[in-house]
Amino acid sequence: MGKFDEKIAIVTGSTSGMGKASAKLFAKEGAKVVVVGRGHEASLQWGKKVVEEILAEGGEAVLIAADATKEEDVKQLIEKTIETYGKIDVLYNVAGGGNSAPLFKRWF
Repeated sequence: MGKFDEKIAIVTGSTSGMGKASAKLFAKEGAKVVVVGRGHEASLQWGKKVVEEILAEGGEAVLIAADATKEEDVKQLIEKTIETYGKIDVLYNVAGGGNSAPLFKRWF
């Protein structure tokens, strides 16, 4: 029995690196994983590979293309996840990049 049995985990930035490792670990612990990567071709290919690896190890996963920095993409990510699994239990944001200048201007 895994720590995340029957939980639904969205992992942004999960097409490579730390995000990929995190997605695979969530799956190993029983979560149904939503692998998330930007919509460009390379990211989608990497994401498909991550899903295949999770499935090969006995886990469950789907790939949804979304840019975590775009509000409309995030809304669609949430809608598609709920459409597929009926709920969301975990949101693990590993997506990197972006521009933090507006945040720093506001607070510092």
